[in-house]
Amino acid sequence: MRFQDNIQQRFTARHKKSLIFVGSINGKIILDIGCSFGWFSKIMVENGCKEVVGVDLTERDLLNAVSQTNSQRARFLKCSALDLSILERNHFDLVVMWEVLEHLPRNIERLVLEEIKKVLKPAGTLYMSVPNKSFWSCLLDPAWYCGHRHYSKDSVCDMLSRTGFKIENIEYGGGFYEL
Repeated sequence: MRFQDNIQQRFTARHKKSLIFVGSINGKIILDIGCSFGWFSKIMVENGCKEVVGVDLTERDLLNAVSQTNSQRARFLKCSALDLSILERNHFDLVVMWEVLEHLPRNIERLVLEEIKKVLKPAGTLYMSVPNKSFWSCLLDPAWYCGHRHYSKDSVCDMLSRTGFKIENIEYGGGFYEL
């Protein structure tokens, strides 16, 4: 089978876990940073969100997301996590950022979190995932050798608290057998 950017081929257990982690999204306005081909946005529309906005830098992924989601409640915009000024302030109930932080330039994580705080409602929630930093996870990740970062629990907690986020839950996924 040839690799394709479609939800049916690329949807994994990690994606399912992300959906469970977020929980009920009924009536929520959601920002999906680094939406890629739109897997999360599509499922949010199907599960009753009020609106979802997916942002990414790759036009091909955005076109894919539009065609796969096909809903009036979903918009997709070319936008960087480093500058969310094209989005309305205090607008989103939820912001999700799945496996994005480690792809951004080094040492700008706090800038991205500050941008998210601007568009998130005061009582809103940020959900994110990053690769866990351990000896084996770094050693066995070919992308790590090219600068793909992994984060320890302490470094994530520090970044979030320094930008004013209150940490409510942290979950680890996978394990050694998945490396």
